[in-house]
Amino acid sequence: MDTHTHKAWTRLGELLLGRRVELDVRYRNRRTFAAEVGLDYRVLYDIESARRTNFSDTTKRAIEQAYRLKAGNLDQVLQGGDLDPSEPILNADRSQPPATLPEPERVYEDDAEQHLWETPALSDTERRQLIYHLQAMRRAQEAPERNRPQAEIREFRRRTGG
Repeated sequence: MDTHTHKAWTRLGELLLGRRVELDVRYRNRRTFAAEVGLDYRVLYDIESARRTNFSDTTKRAIEQAYRLKAGNLDQVLQGGDLDPSEPILNADRSQPPATLPEPERVYEDDAEQHLWETPALSDTERRQLIYHLQAMRRAQEAPERNRPQAEIREFRRRTGG
């Protein structure tokens, strides 16, 4: 049973909304954010608007990962703490794409990465961004499914054709 007040859940929702937009200006659109991080839109809507408070620990961990927060941070915020990002945001000016991303090695993991590197219409920044996102998607796909809510797994499989 949830012992936190509606005020605490409302505060958490407001902080998450701010964090979402802080991550990327495109994430002002909750559907875009939900699709890109692989979480159900309704879960994000419910937590940001404090519509419900009965989230499982697994769902809370998935939400923390989506918002790039440290594990257990949602419970800390509900107890009056602040958001605790797990990684810095790479770009201070969120109206532009990140200027520097970790440089992927030019050792191609597969044909997709090689194709991205060799596409002449892309700038080096665009190439790095696309490969960075491709690698992130691969890591998410390789994450143990037992730690992910079933609805999230079904949605991820639906979107990736898996």
